Amino acid sequence: MTDTSRDTPNVIIFPPLIPISVLVVGVALNMFMPLGLLAHVLFLGRIVVGAIAFVVGIGMVIGANRIFQRISMWSSKTS
Repeated sequence: MTDTSRDTPNVIIFPPLIPISVLVVGVALNMFMPLGLLAHVLFLGRIVVGAIAFVVGIGMVIGANRIFQRISMWSSKTS
């Protein structure tokens, strides 16, 4: 018997396209209909909170990268 199945995930849309499209739609909506939810917060406060969130995110990426470098997924260690 011949196996004619393809080695694909059988998804309708390319998965990284979903969060990218949500981001694009959010930016477009904010340009045309801004809600002004943070209008009462000082600009400097928004910058500080955004910078802290950015630094924490980069720290998490660096930490995860170091952990994955320590643990080799391709080495077979059997006891």
